[in-house]
Amino acid sequence: MYIKTIIFCSLFFQLLNGQTNEITKTKLYDKNGTKYINALEYAHTLNAVWMLHPDNEKFELRFQNVKLVLSPHSSFVRINDQIYHMYIPVIYDGNDYYIPVDPFLSILNDSGFPHAFIDSSEKFILSTIPLYNVNAVSVINKVNGTVINLKTKIHFNKEVLAASTANSTSRFPAGLKL
Repeated sequence: MYIKTIIFCSLFFQLLNGQTNEITKTKLYDKNGTKYINALEYAHTLNAVWMLHPDNEKFELRFQNVKLVLSPHSSFVRINDQIYHMYIPVIYDGNDYYIPVDPFLSILNDSGFPHAFIDSSEKFILSTIPLYNVNAVSVINKVNGTVINLKTKIHFNKEVLAASTANSTSRFPAGLKL
């Protein structure tokens, strides 16, 4: 049973890696002649998890397995365990974090975050993010079998799903929950 689970997961992740990308855009802001993006808007554009640490006012953005940390009024940004220096500091006005676009884009494109660039109108940055239907997977081994839970963006009807075990002798029971 354990081998079937490993095979399913490896095939499933190969399927995820083969999916296409979605192009998203985040508005640019001009502050004293320098272009910035709003960190919260950027997080929403990527469908990324974000949090604000109230004790030190750091903004944390997580996208897939990459963690980005911004400090207010600092020109340093941390991505995972690597520190990068932007030659222009982040602006924090007490509510929003504004990231300087030019140094940030060069860091982004080398960090594991989705590639981004400024569009021809110079009013947005465009990012390519993977387009996934499945957001999370959990595999639970039980005495009488395995439960595979999929968290999806949209609801799938039973009629559009096809599945069977590796030995092809049984199918999902009628009590399949979607």
